[in-house]
Amino acid sequence: MKLKAIAILLNAVLLAAFIVIFLLPLLLIGVDYFSLFWGRNWPIAVVFFAALAGVNAYFLLNWRLFSALEKEDWPATAAILEGRIFRRGFATAGAVRMLLTTYLVGSHTESVLALEAYLRKRRPGLLGRFSLQFGIPHLLSP
Repeated sequence: MKLKAIAILLNAVLLAAFIVIFLLPLLLIGVDYFSLFWGRNWPIAVVFFAALAGVNAYFLLNWRLFSALEKEDWPATAAILEGRIFRRGFATAGAVRMLLTTYLVGSHTESVLALEAYLRKRRPGLLGRFSLQFGIPHLLSP
């Protein structure tokens, strides 16, 4: 619910900014200046709507992950991130960090070892970045 409210609030603020910037000249100065204003500044409006569409696309593409995080459903969060990293091969630093945190919250140290083995083959540059988190299972093993 919090992320839904953030998405709605962000859209409302961006649309209000658009109205203030692009439609206020119509009310204050008149139609003649407004047509001149739009004739010169329509590319900015296109960029604005593209940015608004990009923000909404980001929220829609990550909606399942955001919902699982908001519910604190760690198994579902781990499943979504495992799908991104292991199946699709999108092992970004942010996704790896979030998956490591999810594993550690759920005390799945064996999954941390599996992620470490996967990254050792596919993205060895990320191992040094998360060496502390990858070291935890080794410290806890007998």
